[in-house]
Amino acid sequence: MSSSTNKQLALVTPSVGGGLLLQEVEKPGKPGPGKLLLKIVATATNPMDYKMHDYGILVPSFPTILGSDFAGAVEEVGEGVQGWKKGDRLLTANIGGGFQQYTEVDVEAQFPFHVPKTISIEEASTMPIAFATAIIGLYAEGPSGIGLNPTVSWNKPCAGQSAFVISGSSSVGQYAIQLLKFAGFTSIVAYASLRHADLLKSLGATEIIDRNEVALTDLPTHLKPRFNVVFDALSGPDALAAGLQLLADQGKLATVTPPRMVKPETAELFAKGNKRLGSIYGAYKWNAENEALGNALRENFDRLLDEGVIKPNRYEILPGGLKGLIEGTDRHRQGKVSGVKLIARPHETE
Repeated sequence: MSSSTNKQLALVTPSVGGGLLLQEVEKPGKPGPGKLLLKIVATATNPMDYKMHDYGILVPSFPTILGSDFAGAVEEVGEGVQGWKKGDRLLTANIGGGFQQYTEVDVEAQFPFHVPKTISIEEASTMPIAFATAIIGLYAEGPSGIGLNPTVSWNKPCAGQSAFVISGSSSVGQYAIQLLKFAGFTSIVAYASLRHADLLKSLGATEIIDRNEVALTDLPTHLKPRFNVVFDALSGPDALAAGLQLLADQGKLATVTPPRMVKPETAELFAKGNKRLGSIYGAYKWNAENEALGNALRENFDRLLDEGVIKPNRYEILPGGLKGLIEGTDRHRQGKVSGVKLIARPHETE
């Protein structure tokens, strides 16, 4: 615990590759206009954390505090903030700021959501970036999304269609499967390890292709082009190329592959095949481009969770509070996380 009321504990990264150092730092003060002071109750690790640490990706400057998926309770409300009060449970996505005990939330920029009573704060912390990436990629209008259900309609707008999800057991992939089912897809094939088959079928997958038996590059030969939609939750040129070849005519593909990795010849093939590409790398934000979808989601968010349409990721608690995030980040770096989110409770740090 911190020794002073104006201090808190945080994992500070002093430079690229500089480590996650447990330090006592200044606690945010009274929130400014349009902002909230949030007590972080649960922080989930994300693969992007180690990439930000190791390579400085998406980090504007160092020293910095990483951590992009978190949820907590409102501690104090800034001037002009409507719809929030002390004690409200909140989840939000942000590039950094989660590896600490308190943080300031900009209500307009970060577009926080109330956490419904039907899920725990730990479950809520699994959702921010992974769920936003999946729903923006699938439901938002372009250029980030492929526009399957921009109003979050309950009327199954894609009834009877087929979809393929690459990396179906990832956090993003699990949310994508559920969103495809909600949109009405009747055939949802997931590319994942068979050890996650029961989980993925419980979320809506109708078939699992074992990634240990069929190589990513062999998928087009194994399955033939037949899918109306492909969701690539893996990223990379091979995943994108396989996804493109799996699409039926006039199909749509949403990918987390960065635009800079989309080869010109691949983009040309999309154009020639009358196929649509949505690139959701870094597009998890509820900015002006995604505002309409964000507002529609807000109207339906509680119901989606209350009725079990969307189930948060399974999770594993990391012991030691913030210290556990050091281990969790390293496990992502080593590729030792599969099918679950790793979560720490910052206020259990000793």
